[in-house]
This record gives sequence, C-alpha cells and structure tokens, in this order.
Amino acid sequence: MNLTLDEIDLLDHHFRYYHPTYHDGEQRLEEISLDAFRNVNQFEEILKQVESFIESDCSRATASMITKRLGYYFVTGMLAPMTLHSKLPVVEVEDKKLIRLDDQKNWFPKWSNESCRALLIPNSARENSVAHYFTVLIETMVLPIFTTVHELTRLPMKIMWENFATYVYWFYEQLAYEIVNKEQANTVVRDYHTIRGIEGAVFQQKQNPITHFALRKEKGEEKRLFCCLTYQLNNEHTYCKVCPLLKN
Repeated sequence: MNLTLDEIDLLDHHFRYYHPTYHDGEQRLEEISLDAFRNVNQFEEILKQVESFIESDCSRATASMITKRLGYYFVTGMLAPMTLHSKLPVVEVEDKKLIRLDDQKNWFPKWSNESCRALLIPNSARENSVAHYFTVLIETMVLPIFTTVHELTRLPMKIMWENFATYVYWFYEQLAYEIVNKEQANTVVRDYHTIRGIEGAVFQQKQNPITHFALRKEKGEEKRLFCCLTYQLNNEHTYCKVCPLLKN
C-alpha cells in the first residue's frame, strides 16, 4: 500500500516532506540516506559536512542539532502519517533520505520516503498495531542512530531522547489538532496514549522519555531537563528559551 498524492500533499503542506511531484526542477544540493546515520564512519563524514556547512565550533552541539532534526523527521515523516492517514511508511532506513534543496545555514533538509510504501494501521486492535510498529520504529531506526551518534560524539542519550520527545509532544499535544477534524482527534488521543504507554526498556531507559517529558509539561515545567547545547554551536547562537541553564 502506498500513500496517496492527497495524503502526501497534506504532509508536504504541514511538514518538510519531499516528493518529486512537488519539487520538479529543484536541484538536490545534498542527499543523505538515513542508513548512513547508523554507521559510525559514515556518520562521522555527515557530521563533518554539517559542521562545516553551519559553521559550527562544536561537534557535540552539531550532533545534538542533527538529532533534533532527526527527531522532527521521525515524528512528521513516520508517526504523523500513521496517525493522520492510518498508514505507517515502512520502517526501513534504506528507502528514507534527507534531501536539502536550499543553502540556508540552519540545515533543515526535507524528508523523503523514496518508495512511498506504507503499512495500513487497522482501526480494529489499533492500539496493538501502534504499540508494535512504534516499538519497531524505536528499535530498528531511532535507537541505532542515536547509539551511533553517542559512540562517535559521546553526546548523552538523555539529550537525544529529550530532543525526540519534544517533537512527539509538539505533534500529539498541539499541531495535530490544527490538522484533524473532530472524528480524527480521537485517533490522535488513542495513538498518543498508546505511545506514552510503551515501556522504558524499549528506549533502553528507566522511563519512557516521551511520558516523562509530557508529565513534566503537565506539571507546568516548561524548561528542558537537559541542555541541547545549541549555545555552543557558534557565536551566532545563544541559549534556548527553555534551556535549564538559564536562571528563572
């Protein structure tokens, strides 16, 4: 089963989703296979490329920024179509690419699901399907990439998981409701509840980092637990508004 053009159109409109139909004639300035992020040597080359492109002074801060981008793509390129269209793009890194079409120094390529192949999420026993495929996504795509980043840069896993959790929260608590109708809103709630119920062991953490992040938000705690290191990129960057290093 494939995503339809209408479904792709919605993803292209709201997110950084790439499809040749909508970018005909635009030059691909950079093209990176997601599979490369799972290999230490290949990721080292990617890190050097991005570091040079954004003129970063700190490899670890660059790595954190990259995992922020990846967190955004995992949510908007995988979880969003699962929840919005009940279609999860096949969880294979080989047919996923990051494609840069501009020279903006914030380095924010588009996400490409090259094959457009997707798995149907049935409404019956939806929770079981979402729990299963989300677990597969973490174990075969997210965790191996984060592990590679950690091995090369020693960037703490807790920073990367918070980068990821930030986008999960943003989509399921905020943006999704600007897109869906009332009937679909129930699916958003169901999927988010299922994701928050995943055991911490799946993430190789004591707690589900998404649930932990959401619970802190529900208590009114706006600041991150762990600094994302953005201020270390270069002189043009400073602390994020929610940086835990900032005084109240």
